Amino acid sequence: MELYEIKDRASWLTLRKRDVTASEIAGLFGVSKWSSPLQVYADKTGGAREFGDNAAMKAGRIMESAIAEAVRELHSDWIVEKATKYYRDPELRIGCTPDYFKVVGVGMGSVKVPVECKFVQPKIYEADWKDGPPLMYVLQTLVQIYITGAPYGYVAVMLDNRAKDVFLYDVPRNDAAWAKIKERVKMFWIDVALGVLPGADYTKDGAALKELYPADAYERPLDLRGDNRLPEILSRRENIKEAVKVMQKTKEEPVL
Repeated sequence: MELYEIKDRASWLTLRKRDVTASEIAGLFGVSKWSSPLQVYADKTGGAREFGDNAAMKAGRIMESAIAEAVRELHSDWIVEKATKYYRDPELRIGCTPDYFKVVGVGMGSVKVPVECKFVQPKIYEADWKDGPPLMYVLQTLVQIYITGAPYGYVAVMLDNRAKDVFLYDVPRNDAAWAKIKERVKMFWIDVALGVLPGADYTKDGAALKELYPADAYERPLDLRGDNRLPEILSRRENIKEAVKVMQKTKEEPVL
């Protein structure tokens, strides 16, 4: 296992390029709202553009500390600390950056349990969280559990309502799921090495396709305006249709 201190966003993004990260696993399995196998492929092969920040990312990042503080209020006996390192398994090429840790025990015998923080709109919570955390967040936390060597993990969600309600969900270890994750990532890196692109999901992959197939990668389009046979073809089609009508009518006439 390798650990890297996170110094700034640029170096953190560079570290992530070498691995499939916890936040990308759901995209690799096709269960993410925001990503897909093709988008993960584009990111790891250098074809994807870094689009920087957006409003949702900024809000989530700002609210992380508030969510952690709310968890401390819910469990005053917990020690909750900010995670400051990037964790990676160089053999599996899987990495993660937990949001926070619950620290259990003291000294050399202490154990760190990842706490993944999410900030969502109440309507999204009602639609997607009624049976527990969405699978994409469970997979993300599961990767954090195994890569950091934790015994279990949590997903903490704060609602963007007036009360800023917070809910905490347990995520247990799941060896069968982890085995599938490792196998899927292994096959992904084999495909990357062979240049085999994943199938595209056209509802999500517009940006990834544009980056993988930029406009300047193509030859100039063939201009057929001076060699347009379409009017001739359509005229011939109409003549054939009329001939078919005549033959059909003749066929249906009674034989005397």
